[in-house]
Amino acid sequence: MKKYVVSLLAIMAAGSSAYAQETGGPGACTTPDTVIVAGNSRVSDATIRASAGLPARTTLNFRDVQRAIKALYALGQFEDVQATCELAPARATLVFTVRE
Repeated sequence: MKKYVVSLLAIMAAGSSAYAQETGGPGACTTPDTVIVAGNSRVSDATIRASAGLPARTTLNFRDVQRAIKALYALGQFEDVQATCELAPARATLVFTVRE
């Protein structure tokens, strides 16, 4: 589980340095425009988003992401949970990929 948080933090840090050079602000991944779920079939997207408790357009840090991953594991429905950030030209998307 920690390796996935570390990968998200690395992405957030990488995005942070590139974004900071342009605007002087935090990285795009720290405030995702969208939160999506992938890999689920039995548990609904809405249940996963609600359990993660990370709404879009909210400033996040590694503790927030770590709590969300722990909350998803606590459901007892997933073998694996990953949180990643996908960057598009004008937006960032936080993706929770689960394996049931």
